Order: sequence, then C-alpha cells, then structure tokens
Amino acid sequence: MKVLDLVALFFVFVQGWASLLAIDFGQDYSKAALVAPGVAFDLILTDETKRKHQSGVAILAKDGQIERKFNSHALSACTRTPQSCFFELKSLIGRQIDEPQVTRFEKKYQGIKVVAASSQRPTVAFDVNGEVYLLEEVLGMVLEEIKKRAELHWDQTLGGGSSNTISDVVLSVPGFLDQAQRTALVDAAEIAGLNVVALIDDGLAVALNYASTRDFEQKQYHVIYDVGAGSTKATLVSFSKDNETLRVENEGYGYDETFGGNLFTESLQAIIEDKFLAQHQIKPETLWSDARAMNRLRQSAEKAKLVLSANSETKVSVESLINDIDLKVVVSRDEFEEYMTEHMDRIVAPLAAAVGDRKVESVILAGGSTRVPFVQKHLAKYLGGDALLSKSVNADEAAVFGTLLGGISVSGKFRTRPIELVQHATRNFELAAGGQMAVVFNESSVSREASVALPGLKGMLGDVQVDFFEAGQLFSQYKFKNEINSTACPGGVDYFANCTLDSRKLFVLRSLEAVCADNGSVRSSLTAKPSHPGYKPLGSLAKYQSASKLRSLTNQDKQRQQRDALINSLEASLYDLRGYAEDENVVANGPPSMVRAARDMVSELLDWLEDVPATASVKDIQEKYDDVRVMRIKLETLVHHGDRLLSLAEFARLKEKALETMYKLQDFMVVMSQDALSLRANYTELGLDFEEANKRVKVKVPEVDEQELEQRMRRISDFVGVVDHFETHEGEIDAKDKETLFDLRERVLEELKEVQSTYRALKQAHEKRIRSLREQLKKAEKRLEKKAEGATESAQEAEPSGHDEL
Repeated sequence: MKVLDLVALFFVFVQGWASLLAIDFGQDYSKAALVAPGVAFDLILTDETKRKHQSGVAILAKDGQIERKFNSHALSACTRTPQSCFFELKSLIGRQIDEPQVTRFEKKYQGIKVVAASSQRPTVAFDVNGEVYLLEEVLGMVLEEIKKRAELHWDQTLGGGSSNTISDVVLSVPGFLDQAQRTALVDAAEIAGLNVVALIDDGLAVALNYASTRDFEQKQYHVIYDVGAGSTKATLVSFSKDNETLRVENEGYGYDETFGGNLFTESLQAIIEDKFLAQHQIKPETLWSDARAMNRLRQSAEKAKLVLSANSETKVSVESLINDIDLKVVVSRDEFEEYMTEHMDRIVAPLAAAVGDRKVESVILAGGSTRVPFVQKHLAKYLGGDALLSKSVNADEAAVFGTLLGGISVSGKFRTRPIELVQHATRNFELAAGGQMAVVFNESSVSREASVALPGLKGMLGDVQVDFFEAGQLFSQYKFKNEINSTACPGGVDYFANCTLDSRKLFVLRSLEAVCADNGSVRSSLTAKPSHPGYKPLGSLAKYQSASKLRSLTNQDKQRQQRDALINSLEASLYDLRGYAEDENVVANGPPSMVRAARDMVSELLDWLEDVPATASVKDIQEKYDDVRVMRIKLETLVHHGDRLLSLAEFARLKEKALETMYKLQDFMVVMSQDALSLRANYTELGLDFEEANKRVKVKVPEVDEQELEQRMRRISDFVGVVDHFETHEGEIDAKDKETLFDLRERVLEELKEVQSTYRALKQAHEKRIRSLREQLKKAEKRLEKKAEGATESAQEAEPSGHDEL
C-alpha cells in the first residue's frame, strides 16, 4: 500500500468545516500537521519553509517592550543574548521549582533567571527584565506560533482571504508523563487558544503511522523504539484486525526520562571543553560563567554530533570563544563513544522493560537520535543482530502523522476507517479513604470508566475526604459534604467513587455515591472540587489572564512586524529612487530642481534610517514611504511621458472633464432640491408630516464640508481659466517648465477625485432617502384609501331600508 493511501485509508470525510491540528511537541523540535477541508495531508512549515519548528522562543526586552522571536530567528538571538532563550522546556513541564530537572536546567542555562510562579504556586516561571512569565505561558507562545502557521497554511491553500480559525489540537506526549505534566501541557494549549482533544502516547502515534500503510491478517507484536532529544522510550504494540477494524494496542512500556540526544550533545560539549581548557590557561569557572561562550559551545557540540553520525571525526572551531581566544579542536567518534561508555546500558534498558520475554516481529526506530551509530550498534548487540531493527518509518515525522490519525479517531468529528486505539493506563491510579487504598485503574487497564467501592469509608456518616494517588504520589484531595444522617441510614453509608480517565489520561473523580448500607433506599451523589497539595494547576481566571497577556504580545509582534516591513520597503524605495535619479537619461531629461530634490530626499531619509527613533510610528514611516513613491512617480512621468501628459491637448481634455464634473454636481444639487420639494408637496396634500417621515429614514448622510467643497470647485474653476488662457495664447504652455505643469495636472486630478467621490456618496444617499420616502408615502396612501372605504361601508349600513318602514 502506498503512503499516500494513508489519507484514503483513515480520513474519508470532514463534517462541515471541522479542522484538527496535530503537534508532536519535542524537547528540541516540534512537528505539526493539519487536517482541514482543502488542505493536503502534510507538515506545517515554518516561515522559512522548514519542516521542524523549534520548541522554544527568544523573549527580548527592547526599547521598553517585549519582542519575541521563533525558530531560526530565536536561535540567532540566542547567540547574542543567551539569557533571552527559552529552550528544552519539555523537561520543566509540571515541575516544582526545587525539583532536580529545574536545577539541571539552571546549571545549563545560567543566564536565564528561573523563579517561582508565586509563593502559593512554586512552579517554574521566568523573569525577563522584571516581567514574570509562567512556564505555561512560554509553552503557549510556542504552540500559538504553530497554530498561527497552520491557519496561514490553510488560508493560503484556499487562495487567501478565508481567515479560518483552528481551535482543536491533539498532542503526542511520552507515555510516562504524570498528571501534573499533562495538566500543565493542557493549560499551555488552552492559553494558546487550543482545545486539547487528546494526548496520544508518542509510541502509539508512531505505531499508527506504521499501521496506516499495512494490513495485519494475524496479530503481530512490534516495538517502537524512540530516542528523542530528552528521553528514550520503548513501546511494545500489537496490531490486529477484527473484520474491518484495526486494533492498535500498547502492551508494554519502558523509558529513561533523561537519556537522549541532549545527553549526547552535553557529552560532546564536555569533550570539547576539556580540549579547549587543556590548550589555554583559562579557569573552568571563567568559561562556565560566560553564558554567551557556553551557548556557542553548545551549538558547536550539536553540529559535531550530527557530523559524527556519518563521519569518524570532525573539526570544531569557534572564533573568539572567550577573551578573544579561538576554539580549534578535533573530536573523533571513538572519543565520543568512549566518553559515553558509562551510559551504554541505558540504551537497551527501556527495550528490555517493554518487551520482557515476548517475541517481536521488529524494533521500529523512531526519533532523530536513533541515527547515532552507537545506539544502533548496542541495540543490534542486545537483539543478536540487526535483522529486527527496522527503519520503515520516517524517524522524524512518523509521530506527528500518527498523532493526527489518533486525534481523528478520538475526536469523533471525522468519518474514518474503523480503528480501535487502545492506550493502557501504564501506571496505577488509586484512591485513599479512611486509611485504605482502592485501585481504580492499574497499569494494564484499558477501560476509561470505573466505579469502585471505598471500604475505608464503610459505615461512616458526615463529611468524608478522598485522596487521589498516581503511581504512589499524592496529586489531589476531595472533601465531600455528606448530609445523610443516622436517622436516614441507621446502618451507616457505603461509598462508591465514579471515575474517568479521559482521552488525555487525566484522572477525574466525577462523583461519590453515598448509599445506605442496610437497604440502599437512600442515595446521594456527592461532588467536590479537588485541591492540590503539590503541583497546582492554573485556575480559569489565571488562564484567562495568561491568554490576555499572550494576545497583547501577539498584537505587539504584529505591529512591530508591520513597522519593520514598512521600514524595509522604505529603504528599498530609497535605493531605487537614488539609482533612478542618477540615471543618465533622467539627469538629461528630468527637471533639474526635481532631480536635486529627489537626491536630497534620499540622503536625508537614509540618514534617518540609520537610527530610526523608537517613537517613529507606522503612520510616520508610511508618510515618508508615500513621499518617496510619489517623487519616483513624478520623476518617471516627467521623463518618459511628459510630452504627452503635459501637452495642450491633454490639458484641454482635463478641462472638459473638470467642466463636466462641476456641471454634474451643480445639476445634481438642483435635482436634490426638486425631489425634496415635490415629495414635501405630496405629503402635505395628504395631510402628512414630511419632516417626521424624513427623520424615520435610516440612511447615513455623508458628512460634506460645504466650505471645503466650495473651495475645491473654485480651484477647479481656476484650472479651467488657466487652460483657457493656454488655448488663447499660442506658445504660452511651451514656455512653462515641466515641473510646474506636472504639479498643475496633479493638483486638478486630486481635486476632481475628491469632488467625484463626494458626488457619488451624495447621489447614493439621496436615492436611498427618496426611495424610502416614496415607500412611506405609498403605504400612507393605502392606509388612507382603506380608511375611506371603511367609512363608506359604515355610512351605507347606517341608512334605513324601505322594507323596515313598511
């Protein structure tokens, strides 16, 4: 089956204008794909047409405002100002400020100021020039940028002007994410204006992509082995077919939360550092405290890692790394592998945990870091050869396409080929009450609904507390108010917890059923909002405030981008005008004063552009840009078309047009007055109030400055007089310089344009008003006729008949 059959296989029909965005959010890079009407099934590209989005952002304080940069623009900013860079955020999701993942981040990115979100909520936040940004807000910025790119792609695909909005998203995540991490990621998406339809385990996502181009007559077991930038996961999946339904199920899982591409990069960076420090008399602390130097070292190590995947050695050089000292070292693949020796067992540990003693058909490699040679070498050694290693999916993109397929299946908005996606809980979810634990979902659970008895509360009356534990860790507490008393239930109360594990693997205790223990005759469904003793999710108000903050930043970015684009256009137009004003033909045939004026304008504005003041508004820049364009047009007109446009015949034509415009407006003014007088007479004849009817007309009358209009008409009349003079004085026009004639022509054209615009607006409003007044008059006439007919009938009925007299 061809890869392109994937669309026909799974995605058959879209209901209405539904859309779904899929994002594979990685530690270093994210990929995105969109399903929507008229959109090809492909990746969403960055603004530089790259297939991978940087999973981070640069936040710079500039001229009293915050400026954000994404993708390669962010990386460029990081080189200059490393303290403005926020990358490798995935490891911080849902973490408290004192956890080891945060400590490692601070050590690695020393220029970044990590702070607690608040005293009541000690989660990760960042201080940027005195402004605090929650981790969820920074993640939201990245997701919002991807959303914006997807909406732009949709609009451009449909030819522009569609302005479609994407609101639903499905995200792929490591299966090991806990409730805090999943909640934080969902909060970040909501801040970005996205509703999270589902969180799909990334191993299952790759499995879906793999299955989309294959048929399975018999049940098969495969392992999705994924080494990403931040972690390594092994997911044992089974593929089976029941009639036409494809069943994809995760049946085993192993992971290492910190073994991945970033560890490889850090190891290479350490090798490069050691070589550099050995060559030069620099204290390690001096190097490590220089955030800019460490950032450049990190980038060099990343490049070296890519080179060593295909070569036995690489040269690493950085000009003026620190104290004007250049870095020049050579690193070999053997050195790299030797340095990684202590970590080699971590390569196969997740695989062993996931598979156990089961037989598998293949180990499917996913994630960019599976390309590192020693990773594949150790896998092959563990498996007894490389026969089971499969490169049958795109290691970088399989997850996002599988995520989209999983989201389509879960969302219910799309008609698809029957598919059963089975995600095991992969960990225990328990409730504690009255000193006893009750398992709601265990590691192998596939059900998403459960009702469990809480034996620790058996017989208790009054208020009760239930605590939720995930993998032995307390996450939330519920305090229920129970009003059932001993009179109603003398034998006490039994309690049953109704729970859900939703499509995002978020645990919800929907209600607590309290039932009389003796006969079950009295029941009460209790609900309570959870409290969180550890990680605290964002509340609705906090998410609204964060979303408002992001909208404000987005508007600032948009205005800044417009301003920057306008500055670029102004600069380009100035160089164009300078080149044109220096052209030999222009110098020879253009008016000398205008050529000089053009050159002076270029010189003045280029100096201004050297240091554009921050106070310069878009309006200021636009006016300067318009002035340059007008100057260019005037020069070009005079040089290339002056003889024709400034001829007596052309001015005579403009005179006739001017007279026609003046007469038309004057005649229309008379018509307006006559129409009004005629209708007023008709209204008066019927005894109707014309002024009252006129007030009821809902037509917006254009505002016309009569004095300004009169002045325009006078200037047009003056132009007619000038042309009359030219026509009666032979050779007079030839004595005028081109610049004077051009200005005369431009001025009258502008006056005519304004007068014609006024005429059209008045005419349209007048016609609507007259039509409305005539309709009112017609209705009034019908009412009067009906009233008169009624009066006649009443009079006839009142006359005595001759038969009555007899």
